Amino acid sequence: MAMPYPAYAGRPPPVDSQQSLYPPKGPFDRSNTSFASSSNALSKSPADARNISRTPSPTPSEYKALDSGLFNREDLLKWRFWIRKEWIKYYIIGILVGAITALITIFHTQIVHYLIPMTNFLHQQKYGILVPIGVLFVISFPPLFGHEIIAVLCGVVWGLWVGFGIVCAGTFLGEVGNFYAFKYLCRARGEKMERQQIRYACLAECVRRGGFRIALIARFSAIPGHFTTAIFATCGMNIFVFSIAAALSLPKQFVTVYLGVVLEQSTTGQKDLKNKLISYAVVGVTVLVTVLAMWYIYREMNLVKPQVIYARRKARQVKQAKGDLYAQPDLNDSDSSVTGYNPRQSLSDIPLTASRQFGPSSQAHPRYDYEQAQKQQRYADWMAQHQQPQTHWGGQEDAHQRWDDRGNAIGYTPGPVPQVLYAPQPQVASAGRTPIEPDAYTESQAYSSGMVRESMDAVAWDTQMRERPKHHDMYQPQPQFQQHQPIRSPHPQPGGGYLSESPAPLEPETPRAQYAAYPQHNLGAPLGSAPLPTPPYPQSPFADPHHVAHEVEPTVDPLTSVIYHIEKRPHEGGRHTLVKSDTREDLTPAWDVRTTVNGYGGAPAIVHDSRIFFSDARDGRVYMMSADGSCSAVTPANPNHKFADFDVHPLMPHLLIGIMEDATESERPALVVNSLVVLDTAERVVYPFMSDASFYRSPKFSPDGKRVVWIEWDLPDMPWNGSEIWVADFARGETPQPFGLANPRHVAGEHGRIAVAYPSWASEDVVLFTSDISGFENPWVYDCNSNEARQVFKTPISEGFALRDPPKRNGESAYAVLGAPHAIFTAVRDGRSVLYLVDLQNGQVQLISSTYVEISQLRTVSLDPAVITFIGIPIDAPSTVVRCTLGNEAQAEFTDLMVNSHGSDIPPAFASRPHPMSIGDGTSKIHAIFYPPTNPDFIAPMNEKPPAIVSAHGGPVGMAPQSFNLTREFFTSRGWAWIDVNYGGSSGYGREYLERLHRGWGIVDADDCIAVVKAISSPPYQLIDPQRVVVRGASAGGFAVLTLLSVRAAENVFAGGTSLYGVVDLPHLLEGTHKFESGYLAWLVSDDEAMLQERSPISHVDKITAPILILVASLKNRGCDFEFKIYEGEGHGWKKKDTIKDALCRELQFYNRIIGIQA
Repeated sequence: MAMPYPAYAGRPPPVDSQQSLYPPKGPFDRSNTSFASSSNALSKSPADARNISRTPSPTPSEYKALDSGLFNREDLLKWRFWIRKEWIKYYIIGILVGAITALITIFHTQIVHYLIPMTNFLHQQKYGILVPIGVLFVISFPPLFGHEIIAVLCGVVWGLWVGFGIVCAGTFLGEVGNFYAFKYLCRARGEKMERQQIRYACLAECVRRGGFRIALIARFSAIPGHFTTAIFATCGMNIFVFSIAAALSLPKQFVTVYLGVVLEQSTTGQKDLKNKLISYAVVGVTVLVTVLAMWYIYREMNLVKPQVIYARRKARQVKQAKGDLYAQPDLNDSDSSVTGYNPRQSLSDIPLTASRQFGPSSQAHPRYDYEQAQKQQRYADWMAQHQQPQTHWGGQEDAHQRWDDRGNAIGYTPGPVPQVLYAPQPQVASAGRTPIEPDAYTESQAYSSGMVRESMDAVAWDTQMRERPKHHDMYQPQPQFQQHQPIRSPHPQPGGGYLSESPAPLEPETPRAQYAAYPQHNLGAPLGSAPLPTPPYPQSPFADPHHVAHEVEPTVDPLTSVIYHIEKRPHEGGRHTLVKSDTREDLTPAWDVRTTVNGYGGAPAIVHDSRIFFSDARDGRVYMMSADGSCSAVTPANPNHKFADFDVHPLMPHLLIGIMEDATESERPALVVNSLVVLDTAERVVYPFMSDASFYRSPKFSPDGKRVVWIEWDLPDMPWNGSEIWVADFARGETPQPFGLANPRHVAGEHGRIAVAYPSWASEDVVLFTSDISGFENPWVYDCNSNEARQVFKTPISEGFALRDPPKRNGESAYAVLGAPHAIFTAVRDGRSVLYLVDLQNGQVQLISSTYVEISQLRTVSLDPAVITFIGIPIDAPSTVVRCTLGNEAQAEFTDLMVNSHGSDIPPAFASRPHPMSIGDGTSKIHAIFYPPTNPDFIAPMNEKPPAIVSAHGGPVGMAPQSFNLTREFFTSRGWAWIDVNYGGSSGYGREYLERLHRGWGIVDADDCIAVVKAISSPPYQLIDPQRVVVRGASAGGFAVLTLLSVRAAENVFAGGTSLYGVVDLPHLLEGTHKFESGYLAWLVSDDEAMLQERSPISHVDKITAPILILVASLKNRGCDFEFKIYEGEGHGWKKKDTIKDALCRELQFYNRIIGIQA
């Protein structure tokens, strides 16, 4: 059911609202590009849609406070820090106060003795006791002082207990009067200080949060009462709370009165050792209490610091909405619902959305109110829209996402019963063979690391592999059928969000673990035989699997419909180049068309009317290449500036909108600035639009050039944790800023709560994007005329309409628009990509059959006929650029543009087929993919199971695809089984599965890898030899390998492992990472350095017992079996052909050695 949500610029309707939540069911007019008539968001005033202004990024001072604490030790140790012009007045005040304090301290006894006669006179009067009470009341107001002297005099003249009563009465009355004076006379000053000073704001929020506890602790310490009372009053503390704290802290005055009694005794010679010890103890306890109180308050200030800084950003958000370039006139109207930041209220009252404020009381605990209230309200809104259960998926009720009080997805209630994709079938002997015992009828008996081959030289072996005849298997495993369950009813209701046809099951597939029958003497080879005696390198087609060129992303000229693509070439040192896809012509042979904007790069080039605009990785500049091949730079030379993610203005093609990254402060990632800019390629000038957010992505002009849409997010979020989409008018201005953005509107997304992605224009007025508000990425549309967003499907579909990996790179797209109202989406289902034709008006979905199991980077080529292009990878062939022409009734014709000019001619029969499986059930379910050994020219010895390689993917938020992989085939063709583990935290299985990795990196991934190995090597699977299992991984996967072989070494699951440029030291990673991932580690593990050190494999090197191939020299002196190799000129990931080749061969030799295979 479509559901307006506050973060989507619409107010949720009452439960009993009679207004339709569904779009009209009539025919859709293709000429009508407005979705206003079909939007199901409720009508509202125009001001409501503009009540959300964008959330600015932290200022440099706020970044510094977040990085180093409220007091930076490094700054405190620098003498320049203490010589600041703005501090002169504080130095003067400090000197005066210090001088007066010193004089009073030095001449304290003389002052008391001088005033004793006057005090004795008052003591003899009938109402003389009222005078010290009145004096104490008066001097309670700053800047007056002398409170302690009066207390001492009362102790000297009236005695301990009467003097204590006088001091208590005068002090309490003075504090109450002081409280009201500050509350009504200095409140504005306090609010100003709170807005301007982070430390004061943290202290004030600490007081609001701690309430009575903080007040009592501060009152018992030696912190001046003037200061604490001022903060308590201006921060909105209740008078009754303050009065109780002040009354309970009055015993502190006993100390000063007691000092007066001691002073009197000292003058009369009555002071003994006992009194001396008591006085020393009193002073010591007072100092101790003061120190502990100051430490506790400082600790609390650091705890509230992130929330305070976020509140300051929200305050700037409202101020920006009311007064800056993008302000809207009616925001200042009296009836506007925008609420400014009020520092006297709790953080839960900060306006976070367009229409709702959370948190009823300033006395509530804001640390939990802020998160829990939003989650409770969000879940209540969601459930209110689903009071009538939507049945599908075998008649079960629709699933609703649930969230805990920390904002984590915790499951669905109720939900569909997950189905196992494959169930292992019993194995029977093939015709003509002698049956064996039933307990041996498993497909794993056909696998082995002891495969043998006939004697032949390398050249004959290469020839035979290409011209081999088809063989029958010795034991034919039974076909493995997908236990198919349609994800929607096969008979959808009109206008419904159901699939119009059931997705086709995977074709019945025999696990490709069987090998051709060879002469009988070759059967039953000894255990130590080589799986495949490797021919002399490099004649084997699998000996050099990574030298092929890889298509990174396609791009299309919208005017000529010509398809291009970016190609990565390891054989040229990892250089990227722009290639014309149909002719394979290298258009940029002298440049490296690549960028590292936002860490992972992407979208370095765009083609418009045969003109190419691209970023060069070598100097960071943007170049324009004309149709005749001439090329010139269109941005100034600045090595610190990088550009990406371009879009050409449809009416002024010399203007490009894009992203600029300013890495001038590259040594401190928090100070790297990302901006939304316009490039005037005619004038060669860069015009920055905005840089308040931490990151920007996917800026695009509307088809008429009047609007711009983009996506942004702030640290510490990653784009898949929480992001926002914005739309603004593209306006012409005056010199020196001739272009600008006006009237910005928040479209969708929420900080830390809702992730949105892939914004694009479905028409001149409609923005198409995806949101994971339902727990899976589903399509949404936003109408710029009505300022309303709605979900395309009436019932959310439990599949991610997204790419398999989270949106790390710029320029990614999970769909191609075919003109209103249709678009072709790729979605992740059962761990593989599928194509859907989606009607954006009525939510109907049709499956488009294809042989590609990984689909990415969809682009529109033409609307008539409907043609798109994408990067597609099948099971048994490398990736290619695909041209897809859509016919009637979701029928499509696919054409592979053969762009792998450096690819190997690898026979498809060598490709091992994927067998997805789910281990466990419920919230403990683990997704994995099993690949059996596959080589049609070899047969396994009888009664053996194969050794296995467990692969942990990188990311760690990522996904291992089921597409063709040359590294995997390199091993499966040599008798190794391969297991890809999509551990908890992997993308493609919904937000709940992804959230499993929150604070669990190094635990969840390791647990899941171990659980998969134990399950697959045990009944009912029994697919691998549990004594011959190794683990490998790169980057974050390498971290999992090192964790498994160090922290989890005692479980003795793996015989060895390989870590390829894996993470070893988490604190070091935190120091050296780029801006994009600077907040990532806190989400994955913690921001506590002790916790990071504990999770680091380098802290557990002494536990490693299994052999390991690793690039960490610190293992050399630990006495463990390891191999070590450094590749010069490489970084985080291999780029050179020779490096890739050598690393792969070393890995195979290493496994053969530790497993005991004779190569």
